[in-house]
Parts: sequence; C-alpha cells; structure tokens
Amino acid sequence: MSTRPKPAEALIDELRASAERFRTIFENAPVMIDQFDADGRCLLWNRECERQLGYTQAEVAAAPDPLALFYPDDEMRSRVLDAITRADGEFREYRVRAKDQSERLQLWAD
Repeated sequence: MSTRPKPAEALIDELRASAERFRTIFENAPVMIDQFDADGRCLLWNRECERQLGYTQAEVAAAPDPLALFYPDDEMRSRVLDAITRADGEFREYRVRAKDQSERLQLWAD
C-alpha cells in the first residue's frame, strides 16, 4: 500500500464524482429537499419539490420573495423564516400553498 499522496488531478476527479453522486441522489430522492438562506432565498430545490408544489427551481429562485409563494400569510411566513434561520432540526407542520393554489399540510425539518 502506497503512502504517497494522490495527485491533485485525481483528488479533483474524486470530488467531481462525489458531487455528481450527491446531485443524482438529491434530484431523484422521493422526498422534498430544499434549502433557503436566512433572507428567504432558495438555494436548493429538488424534483420532488417541483412535483409536489408545482414550481420549478428557476421560478422559486426568480421570485422576489420566494417564501410568499408558499406562505401568503405574513405572520406564517415570518414563523417559517424564523425556523429556517434557527435550523434546529426540529420537525414542524405548516400549511403550504402550491402553484395551483391548493393547500396542504407539510411536515418540514428545519
């Protein structure tokens, strides 16, 4: 077994392969996975989010206030943003509005 460090190119290739595996799992997971920053901007949005809520990642990212798409009530949106900012891993149930204007209860881990 060699103790020589791997060349930088090999490490970069491994990192790219790992990132591609993550992206494949993320995009194809049968659960909604998203990420919003403390300002409410959408950073991640997988296909299941799109399927369940009807918005593409591009639509959510382009919205001036993305959380307003799902939480039209100002007070609820403020509570959601507070939970996102805390990021304590707690599960919370919220009433979410989809693009077709239907509403549903959604369990999120913040």
